[in-house]
Amino acid sequence: MNVSTRDALPDAKPRRGADGADRLVRRLHTGALAALVALYASSPWLGMLRRVPRSAGLVDYAHLAIGAATLAVALAFLALASRGGRWRLYFPWAAGRGGQVFRDLAGLLRGRLPRSEGGGLNSALQGFVLLALLGTALTGAGWFLAQGTDAALAWRDVHATFAHVLGAFVIAHAVTALAHVIDLARG
Repeated sequence: MNVSTRDALPDAKPRRGADGADRLVRRLHTGALAALVALYASSPWLGMLRRVPRSAGLVDYAHLAIGAATLAVALAFLALASRGGRWRLYFPWAAGRGGQVFRDLAGLLRGRLPRSEGGGLNSALQGFVLLALLGTALTGAGWFLAQGTDAALAWRDVHATFAHVLGAFVIAHAVTALAHVIDLARG
């Protein structure tokens, strides 16, 4: 039996308008996924090092615009993840609630899938995806603001590192989402 989110957070306030919040989360997920596909697809063709080049084309400007929109999506996700004490689900280490994460990891070593709800490994992974998304978007914005300076190359390098970390976490998130579907199918 899965532990519900409400049971996992007894001190959290009940969410009002959960249907609206759930719809917003689905829209943010869809927007983030579409943006990440476009950003990853465009990144090999970018010609931006220290600044937006004078010969920049549609791919360069689209990457910048989609990246800026992704920053807004990431901030909206953070706001939603932080409402009503829900941040404890996604960032259990910050709340001193890492026990379920370690139990889920131990269960994985025994061949058991972690629960999809309740603030365990899957929720913590979602928190890492969110932090990597924020880090990627913020360092992209940092590069944009620093363009033309010596610091721009450093921002670009950190941005690329965050993008690679984000890619790894997104793949792990997709695998755990598939495991969640399997868990639901098993009943």
